[in-house]
Amino acid sequence: MNSDIQTIITSVGFPIALSFYLLIRFEEKLQKLTDSINELSKNILSMRWWLMKFYLDFGHGGKDSGAVGFNGTFESNVVLKIGLILKSMLESNGHTVVVTRVDDSYYSLSYRTDKANKNGCDYFISLHMNSFSNRNVRGCEVWVYDKSSRVYGVSKSICDSLSKALGTPNRGVKI
Repeated sequence: MNSDIQTIITSVGFPIALSFYLLIRFEEKLQKLTDSINELSKNILSMRWWLMKFYLDFGHGGKDSGAVGFNGTFESNVVLKIGLILKSMLESNGHTVVVTRVDDSYYSLSYRTDKANKNGCDYFISLHMNSFSNRNVRGCEVWVYDKSSRVYGVSKSICDSLSKALGTPNRGVKI
């Protein structure tokens, strides 16, 4: 434990210091995740030879917060922040991006898929951060509809990059 944390513990008490420490750890993880998004975007942006229309679905929202982290972090808020960064990166490289939401609103699955289909999107990317009660079960995985899909290779690269950047087990591409 570093000296700043020890100073806080002795001056304000353990529960507050622990909360402060968890906040610092969350911010460090969020920065690592942001860095990995920057790295991963290179994989997607490398496909610029064919400008595409992406549908970005920022999982959950509104009345459905998704997973709740052990420190009270809502999946819906985290994937919204990550998704808006990805949206900006894709658009700055000439791609068209349609999104499910830009705030903490709830939309049904049928709304999401209908919107993607009505907009003629080439790719539907749904961002999630799963959770499990056993904190030892963790890792990165990417799901694709079909192994013969033209994005299977990119999906594998994204999963490999995320796993490496976050220092988490690689659970692979799932069909």
